[in-house]
Amino acid sequence: MKKLSKVALLLCAMAAGYGGILPDQRNTVQETLVIRVQDERKQQIRLGIDAERLWHWHSSIKEELADAAVGELQAAFVRIGISAEYERERGIKNEGAYDQILEVMTEMRNINPKIHFFASPRPMHEAYSRQEKTEIWGHPDNVPFSPFPVWIQQWHKSGTKKLKGGTVVPRQGGI
Repeated sequence: MKKLSKVALLLCAMAAGYGGILPDQRNTVQETLVIRVQDERKQQIRLGIDAERLWHWHSSIKEELADAAVGELQAAFVRIGISAEYERERGIKNEGAYDQILEVMTEMRNINPKIHFFASPRPMHEAYSRQEKTEIWGHPDNVPFSPFPVWIQQWHKSGTKKLKGGTVVPRQGGI
């Protein structure tokens, strides 16, 4: 039996073990759990991985990382991130914002040509350097947590607020 099948069987057994019986009923209800292992496939299990945050991606070992992710694990889906850095200002595009994720996707596609990708937006604060965060937002910790660039979701200053450490910064509000 493949390793993956053993893991799936274990997860099913763990999930079925509870059986929807409340803890105070366990003493009065007879529980039975029957597990049959057969060669006949009943349901296909497909796994996915999260490559949205690429803190540990290293181009020097990209083949090994991609093989571990979509080769050995046999992942069918990969989540990637959409960077707000691509178009921080309307109409000004930074093609380099996707260099790393395109490298990841290309290498994973080389390992598994049938891999499926889906994306989720990354927070806007990742699109700015520490200096830019201070110049634009008043402090590196004051950038609004939003997946949209400022030209999509307008921000206005509405008074001030105090950050940890006592720094007073403009309070940002979305329109």
